[in-house]
Amino acid sequence: MQFERWSLPLMGEALLRGSTRRDEFLSFLGIAPELLDSRLAALVEAGILSVETAADGVEHYVPTEKGRGLEAAIRALDEWSRAWDPLSTDDLLDIVDVVAARETNDPLLEAPVAPGAIRMSVLETFDLRVDGVPIDLSPGSQRLLVFLALRDRAIARIALAGTMWPDVSEGRAGDSLRSAIARLEAPARAAIRSSSTGLRLAEGVAIDLHDAQTLAHRLIYGGELHDGDLSTESIATLSRELLPDWYDDWVLPEAEDWRYLRVNALEALAGQLLDAGLLGEATTAARAAMRVDPLRESPQATLIRVQLAMGNSAAAMDVFDRYRTILGAAVGLPPTKQLADLVGIER
Repeated sequence: MQFERWSLPLMGEALLRGSTRRDEFLSFLGIAPELLDSRLAALVEAGILSVETAADGVEHYVPTEKGRGLEAAIRALDEWSRAWDPLSTDDLLDIVDVVAARETNDPLLEAPVAPGAIRMSVLETFDLRVDGVPIDLSPGSQRLLVFLALRDRAIARIALAGTMWPDVSEGRAGDSLRSAIARLEAPARAAIRSSSTGLRLAEGVAIDLHDAQTLAHRLIYGGELHDGDLSTESIATLSRELLPDWYDDWVLPEAEDWRYLRVNALEALAGQLLDAGLLGEATTAARAAMRVDPLRESPQATLIRVQLAMGNSAAAMDVFDRYRTILGAAVGLPPTKQLADLVGIER
């Protein structure tokens, strides 16, 4: 038999905890029901488990002599962890998963990802595509992939579970994490790597947020611009919010950081479009920055300069008057002298 992910953890439950019923495996492992049924069937077919029906009709999955041959290896790992006390239950499952993955080429560990083959979107809405095909994921699996995308490094499972499910016990959070992994469609599993240090996204997974952040840094810090940077496509990219309908505590700070970065990038883009004589695009970029932060004065100044460059003095004055009204209503302050000077108004 070729061991697959969850086979060894399942046998650990049977041999060390004495679990035999389907509901016990579901409770202790947090595995998806359909995945559990598949693993149980495979273990039975391989002669590692046998099915015994109790008097009440409940089926029990009992290790055979062949299955009990695994006990020494699994118990040795368990006893080692207890002796040195470095591992939680989740950590122990991590190591078991990694051992199984190395033996079976589990995609959580080994399979390479061709650049761009897996594309994840977290701007505006979540979307995952593998070779251009959209993958439908459970909410828990979506949250797992987004968490890894936002951290962009290996995260210990115990820390990951505790952050994503802060309102439940450590054990329940670990169950939820294992369930989220188990429910991943096979193509989506290739997006995640597992090791004894935790979980991370595989190299080669393309994430729209990372591409947008790279664009923003080029515009703000004067990097060498790429073809298409000074375009309406860039404006559209920088206008997109990070998962605006998600309110998880671990998403909101990332969304605020992106908001601050993109308003600066939109303002820089508007200035570069103005310098390039692309006045229509400069207007769009400046207005996009104003929508992100209506009280920020610098994009107002850029838009006024654009209108003056187009010969639209009345439109420039209208921009100033609208901003003066908004600013006064919000904080009770007038625009700065520098902004007033642009339209020739004495303060």
